[in-house]
Amino acid sequence: MKHRFLNDERGFLHIFLLCIMTIFLVVIFGMMMATFAGAEKEASTTYSWLIEAGDYAAHTAVMNGMTTANDENAPYVEQYFNTAFSNITQNTVSWTLTSFTPSGQGYQIAISAPVFVGSFPLIGQQNINVPMSYFAEL
Repeated sequence: MKHRFLNDERGFLHIFLLCIMTIFLVVIFGMMMATFAGAEKEASTTYSWLIEAGDYAAHTAVMNGMTTANDENAPYVEQYFNTAFSNITQNTVSWTLTSFTPSGQGYQIAISAPVFVGSFPLIGQQNINVPMSYFAEL
């Protein structure tokens, strides 16, 4: 009678499955966190490239005598931006320029850039694009 709990094996299978499921959930959570951290790194890197290219375009426009942001100077400044962003990314990022508008004392630049392109098990191919905008002041 005193070894009753040692001989009783009810619940052993439940505890074993609980441990296996806990390990599985921890691994899945780790994979998700690594994916999110990678996507955040890509987004912040691309945004810093957007800032650098926007500032380069605005400073180049000022150096060329375009001291006001207007519609007639916008194509030139947009060309400066496209060239700078392509050179910074070395054409490795498939970004899309969604808008480039003169606004007050600068240009409002908006792009859409991919931050994650990959495949998840049981989900499939995922492409996550993030819209980004920046105001490049002259």
